[in-house]
Amino acid sequence: MIELRLRYSYAEYKGKLYGYSTDYKTLVSHDIEDVNLGFVPEYIQGHEYYTKVVRKKRIDSAFKIETWGEIDGYSMRIWNLIDGKYTLEPITAEEAEHFGVGFAEPGRYHAVFKELDEINSIWEVRKPIEGFPFNTDEIVYLKKDGIWIEENCSGL
Repeated sequence: MIELRLRYSYAEYKGKLYGYSTDYKTLVSHDIEDVNLGFVPEYIQGHEYYTKVVRKKRIDSAFKIETWGEIDGYSMRIWNLIDGKYTLEPITAEEAEHFGVGFAEPGRYHAVFKELDEINSIWEVRKPIEGFPFNTDEIVYLKKDGIWIEENCSGL
């Protein structure tokens, strides 16, 4: 199952995309093969992942990602994965009415829960992190008009 990158910082290092902590200058991976690149196993709450401290100058590109989806002609930000469904949050009253959701709190609507196959298009909005190279497109489609774009989905 594909699991989308949502709203965190990422870095390209040696041709691969990793989670990245700018505070700790640390790459984060879930791929055991990265141990061969000097990543160290870590465990938090029973989950295994791998980390590697990397100097800033060795990072090829670094950016923050926001993931968006389009359903029924409406574009909404994708926030979380809960019980196999992604949460999307309507921005306007028209969107909320279309999906049959009301206010969660003033200025914010209840989330819409959808499986990946129900989301027509999915794209990442990539924004540069100050002080790092930014060598990527600002908009990267993972799925467009119902068709997955395989070359943009590596690592998912």
